[in-house]
Amino acid sequence: MSFYKGEQGQPPYHPGMLVALLLYGCFIAGYNGQVAVDAGHQIIVAQRLSTNPADYAALISLIDQARTTLGRKPREVSGDTGFATEANLAAMAERRVTAYLSPGRLRSSRSRTPNQAAL
Repeated sequence: MSFYKGEQGQPPYHPGMLVALLLYGCFIAGYNGQVAVDAGHQIIVAQRLSTNPADYAALISLIDQARTTLGRKPREVSGDTGFATEANLAAMAERRVTAYLSPGRLRSSRSRTPNQAAL
């Protein structure tokens, strides 16, 4: 990754790069990548690279790509908070894939929304 601080504090721009403002007025040009790994064999079965900083949009395409690579659907998937959305959970249920997605940090049982499962 490269750090830029061009004229008047503006970074050089390339339409294929995500430019994120960092602390102290520096900019970083980068990409967001995800991989799906076969747990038993520890090999990559799907990958995705995008300029979108959010992970949630990658889950369904990774699962579908893994199905194509493996010749069968994955039985289960695990992911961090970035993948935990209602749409992704519904898509995993539709595909009959058991999803272990982190709901994020829950402050207390009183602060949980009806859509968050108790741990």
